[in-house]
Amino acid sequence: MVVSKHRDMGTPEEDFETATKKSVNRETREDAIHELALANECDKLAILVQMSGLDANYRRAALNGLMKAPCDPILQSLAEDGSLDNTLREEAQNYLQNQEKS
Repeated sequence: MVVSKHRDMGTPEEDFETATKKSVNRETREDAIHELALANECDKLAILVQMSGLDANYRRAALNGLMKAPCDPILQSLAEDGSLDNTLREEAQNYLQNQEKS
C-alpha cells in the first residue's frame, strides 16, 4: 500500500486560505495547492497564479497544478490575457503548445 505524503487538507476554500497565509509553513502551503489541483479547482488555482503578493514558488506550484488538472481552457486564457508575469506565461504557453502536438 502506498501512502501519500499529502494529507487531506479540508475543503477547497480552506485549502485556498491555507495556500495564501504567510503564517503557514511552506510544506503545508504547497500541500494545500496540491490538494486544489487534485480537486480540479481550476478557478482557485488561477487566482493563486495571478496573485502578485504571493511568493513566486507558490504561484509556480499553482501553475503546475493547472497543468495537471483538466484546466486547459483557463490556462489558455491566462497565457493569452497578459495577467501572468512573463516567466509563468511562457511556461503556460509552452505547456499548451506541447499539448497541441500530442
